[in-house]
Amino acid sequence: MALGHMLRRVAALLAAVALAAGAAAGAAWAQSAGEAPGQTVIVRAIAVEGNAEVDTEQILAQVQATRVGEPLDPVKLQEDVYRIAELGYFESVQPDVYAFQDGARVVFTVQEFPVIRAVEVTVAEEVVSPEDVIGLLNIRTGEVLNANALTAQLQRLPVLAGERLGYILQVTGVELAGEAREILALDVAPVRVGEIIIEGNEKTKDYVILRELTFKTGDILSMDAVRDSLRKLGQLGYFEPIIPDFLLTEDPLVVDVLLPVSEHKTGRAAFGAGYSSKDGLVGYVEVADTNLFGRGQTANIKWEFGKRVNMYDVSFMEPYLFGTNTSAGFSLYNDRRLEYDAEAQSNYWAHRRGGDVTLGRPLGAFTRGSLTFRAYSTETEPAAGGAHVPTSHLTHSIIASVRTDTSDHLLYPTEGFRSLFSVEAATPAFGGDTEFTKYQASFSRYVKVGRNDQTWAFRVLAGVGTGTIPVNEKFRVGGAETVRGYRYGAMQGDRMLVGQVEYRFPINQNIHGAVFYDLGKAWSGDEFNLKDFKRGGGVGIRFMTPLGVMRLDYGIGENGGQVYFSLGPTF
Repeated sequence: MALGHMLRRVAALLAAVALAAGAAAGAAWAQSAGEAPGQTVIVRAIAVEGNAEVDTEQILAQVQATRVGEPLDPVKLQEDVYRIAELGYFESVQPDVYAFQDGARVVFTVQEFPVIRAVEVTVAEEVVSPEDVIGLLNIRTGEVLNANALTAQLQRLPVLAGERLGYILQVTGVELAGEAREILALDVAPVRVGEIIIEGNEKTKDYVILRELTFKTGDILSMDAVRDSLRKLGQLGYFEPIIPDFLLTEDPLVVDVLLPVSEHKTGRAAFGAGYSSKDGLVGYVEVADTNLFGRGQTANIKWEFGKRVNMYDVSFMEPYLFGTNTSAGFSLYNDRRLEYDAEAQSNYWAHRRGGDVTLGRPLGAFTRGSLTFRAYSTETEPAAGGAHVPTSHLTHSIIASVRTDTSDHLLYPTEGFRSLFSVEAATPAFGGDTEFTKYQASFSRYVKVGRNDQTWAFRVLAGVGTGTIPVNEKFRVGGAETVRGYRYGAMQGDRMLVGQVEYRFPINQNIHGAVFYDLGKAWSGDEFNLKDFKRGGGVGIRFMTPLGVMRLDYGIGENGGQVYFSLGPTF
């Protein structure tokens, strides 16, 4: 990380003391020896003075240029001064040259740094405790201060603090305090956010990205805030994984944050058609965008047609209404299709027309609450060969829900969890003719294993309904989204419980595989019996296409296998 270079000036400051002393000593060698310039002087002895803690032999081992029996050379003498200073134990190194046995005696006089008895740290803004910083530095007490070791520790501090303490800390002051200068006093301060730079976004507006960040210019830079922001950006589904960079500025306590993004294609225009002697012409047309005009809005128009279905659906969602944290959305639909009543074991035609309006607000960093008003009518007709027709009805209801999402990606999550709890209440007081209450909950967990984003994914779904629930409002289990290996809605009731597990693995950048096992049931009343739960397992493959994620699953149930082709991830 570039921030590790912030403390180079500290290293230079500590080293300058020794270097300056060596340069001054080299210039004075001739005067100390009492010899005239140009006269050859032979070194007869080399000694060290002034050291109390550092072993003499360790110091003499650094004297490699100046040798006994060879002429005294000021350049070599200065080289040895540098080598001794590079040990890091000395505040100054002074060479003195004395007449000795028809030659010279060289004495290196050193002044040791003090023995450190304690380390004191003052943290500006009190973002972390001094003890936490001391624990990172690993500075030994009871020993002579070593400038090299200290410099290395201080250079590592910004990165270590960012990784382990959640804040990038910069050293702003180093002092030897106390009467005997035995206390190493350090002043540290957290780095703040300078400019936030976004690069690579060709479609998405800057403000769409900036509003998802949990930090802003001037804030203390928190690694937790950075991680949370990247997670929120990943949940949008607009970008490849983002790797931020921190850029140094002229102010050592300020860094610019660079967010290089690579955009996914979020808009799609899709159609499909087919023909069979049983169903005639079938197909669909859909135009959708989850990042409309780069503004973060979601819009969808879909038409599905065929002998068994004719459906129109229009929806729109604004995540930040009028620039606030309130989201707003609506949907309108006209849906006529052949449906199956599992309890009566009979087909019938259902024609639903209506819509809903939703408002939402954040309840936390990754939690959102919403309130939906839903109004629709259902008209039923007998189907050919059908022995039972459910009652037509008009439903007006309010749905309150709380959703939490800490996953790292919208389409291919590898860690985190998602949860949803909702309550729907329908009553004639809202203008309809149905009266029921439905409670639903779901929890999904993602655990990354091995390499290459292999993931275990788990989900539990549960639902309980009370009152007189229309057939089309009953919980349905079976099909691509619940228990694979069975037809859609094979089990229906006012109770539901489903468990799913998937092992997911990437095949390449755009293709992922999955092995899955599903268990679940829908039932009415108190007839719960775990032995009656349906089980299904199989394999699947997911394709990332310009139209989004396309999912192909083959599930095997009690009566054989079924193929499912779906859009979007399972959960």
